[in-house]
Amino acid sequence: MTKNADTAEALAYAKGRVRFARDTPIDIVDGLPSVRFLSKVDGRRFVQEMIKNLARSDDSFLAEHTEYASQGWGIADAAIRDLIVETVRGGSPMLPSLSAYSALLTAGPVPKKPGKEKADNIFRDIAIALIVDDVSTRFNLSPTSNGKSENPSACRVVAKALEAANMLKGHKLVEDIWKRFGSSVKSS
Repeated sequence: MTKNADTAEALAYAKGRVRFARDTPIDIVDGLPSVRFLSKVDGRRFVQEMIKNLARSDDSFLAEHTEYASQGWGIADAAIRDLIVETVRGGSPMLPSLSAYSALLTAGPVPKKPGKEKADNIFRDIAIALIVDDVSTRFNLSPTSNGKSENPSACRVVAKALEAANMLKGHKLVEDIWKRFGSSVKSS
């Protein structure tokens, strides 16, 4: 098989893995929503529900995340707001940290932190790193290239697959994701 044929096969495989990660909901934890790993909305919803579940059973966790919400962490803000609504609708007494945050909300808008929230893309980035590792292992490709080589890297192949799905642009972003998560997801 030629190098071009191998690359085409690796790209076709990567496109299939991207489609799967984008379209297939996965149950990770009982009682929490399924996650399509390449969906920002699913990732945010999962983290928000996880915060709510942990806050319901741990007062110090609730207090800590209420503080995060008051500092502008949007996902904590959404989770704490949901808990306030659930508490009021359920007719239960409000815990002090929920009551304090509810009062803060009535005083005016809570400032938002500038920039992206790390939780927004955590599932996406882990899924991309896993796909890079899979393509690298299956097709015996280096995860990254040194920039001088003509040989394709798994990051370049996965970047093309993501671009074909209108998800990400550029292999440098995929390489940055690999640098952050690659050592955590590498198969042995």
